[in-house]
Amino acid sequence: MALALALNGFFLYLGGLRVIGRAPHTATTGVWYGLMGLLCLGGVWLERETLLRRLRRRALPETTYVVAGVALALWFLLNVLLLSHGSLSRTLAAQLVLWTLPAALLALALPRESMPWLAAGLAALGCAYIVIEAGALVHHLHASRFSPIAHLDPISAAQFPAVGAIALLALTPRTVWEEIGRAVALPLLCAGAILPGSRGPLIALGGGALAAGALLPRRTALLLLPAVVAGIALGYGGSREIGSSDYLTSTNVPISTFHIRREWWSAAAEAIPDAPVFGHGVAMFVDNTPEAKQMGVAGTRTYPHNSPLESLYSLGALGALPYIALIGSGITALVLLVRRRARRPIVLATGLYVFAFASANLSGEIGADATLWAAGALAVGLYADSRGGSRTSAVESAY
Repeated sequence: MALALALNGFFLYLGGLRVIGRAPHTATTGVWYGLMGLLCLGGVWLERETLLRRLRRRALPETTYVVAGVALALWFLLNVLLLSHGSLSRTLAAQLVLWTLPAALLALALPRESMPWLAAGLAALGCAYIVIEAGALVHHLHASRFSPIAHLDPISAAQFPAVGAIALLALTPRTVWEEIGRAVALPLLCAGAILPGSRGPLIALGGGALAAGALLPRRTALLLLPAVVAGIALGYGGSREIGSSDYLTSTNVPISTFHIRREWWSAAAEAIPDAPVFGHGVAMFVDNTPEAKQMGVAGTRTYPHNSPLESLYSLGALGALPYIALIGSGITALVLLVRRRARRPIVLATGLYVFAFASANLSGEIGADATLWAAGALAVGLYADSRGGSRTSAVESAY
């Protein structure tokens, strides 16, 4: 449950502050991430035998993932220390240390038999979030971008139910009532991901659901994927009622994040040759878009909102190479597992990986891409297990 909470539970923190009438600030947010990190490290300690057994097997994808992850994290932190300045770079470094790395380490240590519990935890948190969304809709909110909790941005607001939906696809109901529950919850989670009016999470949800569905038994996929489509249609209908559909479907809104991102990406790509080895620094990208001038924030520093591009712009070749190795090791592990017909145990890892990588390309930041780091760790950990002989095969057949 610690990993599920770390990956899909941030809304509980903001919701708790909302209940007591407090606004989030750096200190309390740091406490939340620190608590998540401690919970994850506690889980690592409890599962240390699994972690050590996997490391001793020295499977190539796992070894590559670990070496690349260590190199990337070290250069990220050194980059913040030596080349970056400002509170945002320090915040991202803190998220990497307190949240992303502990979550990835726990994912690497998570036993195969605990995967259904992780999926159940992610799905349960997504359903809890849907209840909060429903409560907000009762008040007949009308906004171009929708979020049911104060200080929760619309992109994150869409990601929580989307992750829950992908996790629900990976679960295997054991009774008719559990199957009915999944059939009801899945469209609601997908609908909840559409209501905020954010295109990126919708694209990521579609990719993650298709990837997970491709690994499900054909009969199950034929039942569940239409439920995903129905949920998206339901969510779009709801977005029309609250007013977020205009932002979801139109590029001609006054402040278009789609247009902003295109400008960020092109400007960042053009600047890469100016600092090809060491990069420009974490969160050193200057926002000079017309939209920034319109909002009065021109000249502020941010990041390119695209993790692969960020690895080149912010970290240079010293960051891009380990980033490519980190991503490649996760993809390699998943491909090799599919070839070994180990499909059922990797539905969750595959769905999360595709979802997280799509999100990373649309709005990601390396230090805060905890879901992507964790999904890669799940993949290479499962691959290491697949090289472990009869015990692993017996567990897989019981999954």
